[in-house]
Amino acid sequence: MAHVLINCGIFVGFCAGTMVLLRPVLLRLFTAQQRVILWYLCVGWYYGLSNVRIAGQFRLFLPFLQLPVHLYDLITTQTWRDSLYIYEFNRRIGPYYVDLTQVPYLDAVYFTVVLAICAWLIYRSVQTWKIRSLGTILPKDDPCIKHSGTNIEHINKIYVVENLPTSFVDGFSNIFLQKTYSGQQMYQIFLHEAEHINLHHAAVKCVFSIMLVVYWWNPLLWLAFRYMVRDLELACDSAVLAKLRPEDRTSYAKTLVELGYGRQLWTQPLCFGECDAQLRVKAVLKWKPQSRRLQIGRFALMALVIWFFLG
Repeated sequence: MAHVLINCGIFVGFCAGTMVLLRPVLLRLFTAQQRVILWYLCVGWYYGLSNVRIAGQFRLFLPFLQLPVHLYDLITTQTWRDSLYIYEFNRRIGPYYVDLTQVPYLDAVYFTVVLAICAWLIYRSVQTWKIRSLGTILPKDDPCIKHSGTNIEHINKIYVVENLPTSFVDGFSNIFLQKTYSGQQMYQIFLHEAEHINLHHAAVKCVFSIMLVVYWWNPLLWLAFRYMVRDLELACDSAVLAKLRPEDRTSYAKTLVELGYGRQLWTQPLCFGECDAQLRVKAVLKWKPQSRRLQIGRFALMALVIWFFLG
């Protein structure tokens, strides 16, 4: 089984590496939320959790809608041609890159590491759950919440905790806010954390978390995860700025400096914590609304990138 996962992980690593190589271009062409969608479709769900050979089947159904070259062909033409299949009896997984079937104790070592990572994540999750007992629940009819202009339908509970290093959202749609003496700061950090829920970022991070556990040995996936988390935070910042008045956007940047600390929260897999404060502040100061024409153009280019990845 480890032999199969390693070969699949090599393929997914190629996809993640391609996204990393294209990142300078993607930063110029797309918004942060559009890049999040690209991470999810082009690396996470489609290649990370689905059958890696499905991409090559698109041309069978839509032969007239083919680009001159696809990522699938670039990766597989030289490496998979004339190779044997991992599963000879049904060929669901596809041909392999390296033959590791004779490596002794490979399955034992591989899944021992997987279990160790899972145990660590469970332990950290328990530590996060303990924070609930330290905080007070902020009712959803609180004026700060009611007049925020954000959708609170999918939010479970809102906890306000003293001495919390950074505000975050867990995988159960609970928001944990740092207790501050500024009502404006509380309002702004609530808007940011609520956007993680409204933008369904938990699904994106869930897929990547599973990939990191299963393909723990692939450094390209860890690098991709780092960039993906950065885009998640930038996407929420952009959504908050669209709701704030122009005069409040500078104060939002100040809030990031005072409360973000540039920390990355490594707790349970679906937690979102503040990170890359300096980069986010620069993005906030440069932010401006995009026109409808620009939005349409970006979505068209986005479809082209997805087309390139999925074949």
